[in-house]
Amino acid sequence: MDSVAEETRSDEVRFEVDRPVYTTKSLLETFPGLQNENNNAKFMRSKFSIQKLLNIFLNFFPVFRWLPEYQFKEWIIGDICSGITVGIVNIPQSIAFSILAGLAPIFGLYTSFYPVFMYFLMGTSRHLSIGSFAVLSLLTQGAVLRLAPEPTVDAMINSTTLAPNASTFASPLSSLTELEMKRIKIATTLTFLSGVFQLGFGLLRLGFLLSLLSPPIISALTTGSAIYVTTSQMPEFFGITITKSTGLIRPIQDWINIFSNLYSTHIPTFTISIISFAVLLAGKMINDKFKSKLKVPLPVEIVVVAVAILSSYYGKFESKYNVGVVQNVPSGFPVPEAPDFSIISEVIADAFSVSIVGLAISVSLAKLYAERFDYEVDLNQEMVAYGAANFLPSFFFCFPSAAALARCEILVGSGGKTQVVGLVGFIVLLFTILFLGPTFEPLPKAILSSIIIVGLLGILAQLRTIPELFRKSKLDFVIWLVTFSCIMIFSISLGLLIGVVFSIFTVIFRTQVPKCEKLANIPETELYVDHKSEISLLPMDETLVFKFNAILYFGNKDIFAKKLEHKIKKSSTPCVRYVTNGRNEGTDNMKLTNTSEEKMDTAVQSRYKVISTNSPSSVKFIIIDCSPFSYLDLPAADLLKGLWKKYNKAGIELILVHVTTNARSMLHSSGYYQSDSDVLEFLTVHDAVLHCKPKSFNMETFSENVRNFSDVDDDSD
Repeated sequence: MDSVAEETRSDEVRFEVDRPVYTTKSLLETFPGLQNENNNAKFMRSKFSIQKLLNIFLNFFPVFRWLPEYQFKEWIIGDICSGITVGIVNIPQSIAFSILAGLAPIFGLYTSFYPVFMYFLMGTSRHLSIGSFAVLSLLTQGAVLRLAPEPTVDAMINSTTLAPNASTFASPLSSLTELEMKRIKIATTLTFLSGVFQLGFGLLRLGFLLSLLSPPIISALTTGSAIYVTTSQMPEFFGITITKSTGLIRPIQDWINIFSNLYSTHIPTFTISIISFAVLLAGKMINDKFKSKLKVPLPVEIVVVAVAILSSYYGKFESKYNVGVVQNVPSGFPVPEAPDFSIISEVIADAFSVSIVGLAISVSLAKLYAERFDYEVDLNQEMVAYGAANFLPSFFFCFPSAAALARCEILVGSGGKTQVVGLVGFIVLLFTILFLGPTFEPLPKAILSSIIIVGLLGILAQLRTIPELFRKSKLDFVIWLVTFSCIMIFSISLGLLIGVVFSIFTVIFRTQVPKCEKLANIPETELYVDHKSEISLLPMDETLVFKFNAILYFGNKDIFAKKLEHKIKKSSTPCVRYVTNGRNEGTDNMKLTNTSEEKMDTAVQSRYKVISTNSPSSVKFIIIDCSPFSYLDLPAADLLKGLWKKYNKAGIELILVHVTTNARSMLHSSGYYQSDSDVLEFLTVHDAVLHCKPKSFNMETFSENVRNFSDVDDDSD
């Protein structure tokens, strides 16, 4: 048994350990309780019960876990105030994002209504605000305009509203055109498929895949998308019409078209844009500067929208000055309808992109607020919640939804503590849809463009952090630059895909050129560090401790073997060869520093001539530190088995240490431990070194061997 004594000398804690040298096998035999039972076996033995069924239900609907523990007195006032604020801000934003998606304004209100309630029931983050979002609206626009493009002049003349029928009579959608209905059907199909993808990711517990979306990729994605969205709002901002660009580098083409058409700027529209932009920007700066002092952020957007509606209505902006307004925003809810499943094959690629982008943004925000306020979120359940917030609302005329940074910051800044904020906002949207829809019809579209642009300034501000990213990590900067450039050159979806593939490639590349270390012992300790460290380390004759700082798999196993062979050759200690009467009599290996003639016995020096040569077989023990091998695949395990056999035949003992559970399991599968009964594995490097140390050569042994050889030679004479 281990006996451990600890004592404190001055301010230093020291410990001494007296125990046997354990191999992994002997340790498990001594302490059989260390062997963990296979999780699958536990699962197979588990029995069905009502409690387990209840736990499954509570896992899918976390609201029933946290709502009974709701701290009513401390949280309710902040949640109500925050819910009203977020709900009111959501109204103009949802209308703006619906227009951005190429859809009628009313669908934005629906998208900010149904998903909120689904996330209230199923989400695990306390501070997310789910609903319409600019980036997803832009991606939705791509599919919508591709399958339902703007009509020609003749088609516009022949365009009619839907005739009243059994499904649309007395419905708020009865006033929409055929084109608008066709577009929303495309959008709902896109929403349905993205919800299916997200639900699938969550139910299959694939939350780990989101780790492929590193912070540089998410930063490049949101920044690039913000540039796309801002560019798309410029025509409404200036009151001009441009031709939609296609092909490569679309943002640059659009800006060229914008500047080429500035001469036709609509002055009344531009005036409204400039004034609203200035007021919104000033309000944003005040809210940001005095965030700690303001209990509730100034509702600048609501004030601007209210003033704009009143001014447009009484000033007759549309009829007198030809200012574009929102127009048709009906009241009430339509009868649910299924998406158009006939076009699934045409939008499935768009849906996959939308689902990934939505997950990336929403999960990154969920993790951000969980870290800021010290609570945990279940990423797999989050994906289920996002999927449900898209899947079910797709039957209620909603386009894809996600969390939005601006609304989340408003939620936090206005005192929101839980998802009760979402429930209150849900009620605000309910009242708006039922009674206030037509109120927003006179609202100038230029106001909505200004709201979108100002809301994206926080995301565009990420560009200021790029120099700092370059200083901290050149590799992360390159990942950001590649992703951002590809988004600008190709598209958001393709750029994101290229960024992820490039990021994976950099990980693979790093496993191909890992740092390999030869470890040495710090005197009077059990610690082992790189032998190149600038401290005095004990040499280990005949023993090589090798560490390969990367996972070991089929892609780098050959590099591992080459690096190990290189270290063995470099570690081949010079050998001392003693010669008498011109004949080679014997050889012993040792460090030259330990075999100088000054340290040799005088009688030995007088009788034998000592010369130095290199011996390729001076390494007798190879200890491989397997701690970086969190995973081994079968080719890597087979390599280790082959190396053991190779070095065993050469009289070299190969020993593994710090073998992880997963790696050991694969080694068992490959037959590594069945190679020979002498296969050794230790838990620590020090255990393995102590195993090798009694067998290692030292100076005293060499001198004794030389004397013995001398005596034999004298007798023969």
